Amino acid sequence: MLLHEPSHPVSRGEFNADAFPASFSTGVPLQLLANRPDVRAAELQLASAFYGVNIARSAFYPSLTIGGQAGWTNNSGMGLVNPGKILASAFASLTQPIFANGKLMAQLKISKIDYEAAEIQFQETLLNAGQEVSNALALYQSAQQQQALRQQQVETLSKTLENTKQLFQYSSGTSYLETLTAQQSLIQAQLNLISDKFDKVQAAISLYQALGGGREQTNN
Repeated sequence: MLLHEPSHPVSRGEFNADAFPASFSTGVPLQLLANRPDVRAAELQLASAFYGVNIARSAFYPSLTIGGQAGWTNNSGMGLVNPGKILASAFASLTQPIFANGKLMAQLKISKIDYEAAEIQFQETLLNAGQEVSNALALYQSAQQQQALRQQQVETLSKTLENTKQLFQYSSGTSYLETLTAQQSLIQAQLNLISDKFDKVQAAISLYQALGGGREQTNN
């Protein structure tokens, strides 16, 4: 009654209804790693550091601006150009980066160091992401192979149990204990198969997470 509704059966999907690809491609495009949050963050940090270097480099270039204050005004209110003031303002704008050259150079060096650090971090993030995908892919393939072998074992033990039952029914040389032993072996193999399927699901989830959310399949 937690949902204020009378109790009723809850429909659930079967375990076998969870469909997974028969096999994954062994080659994962590098672009797929861009879906990972850590790779995105490292990429944005690298882009920010790159723009930081450009901004620090552009500070060495003077900026010339001529405003409405660089002239005289006559009695009629008309503005007259003052060439001397314009040249003085332009000279000050040109020489300002020269006098601040040491500070600007230090800022440029810092920006370059930040960019190099961001580049190294981005490369390390890509390598770690690729390693995680490789490990997850190998784990899935191993779980898939284990499930296939276990399925063969279940089929073999099923046939063994049927043969044992027939021998027990039509032959006096087979005891019922042999039938029970064959049945127990089959049940244990079936339980192991369920465990292998669970391991395969877990491996698929790990691979999905390693890819940063998986990939969309396109029909060519």
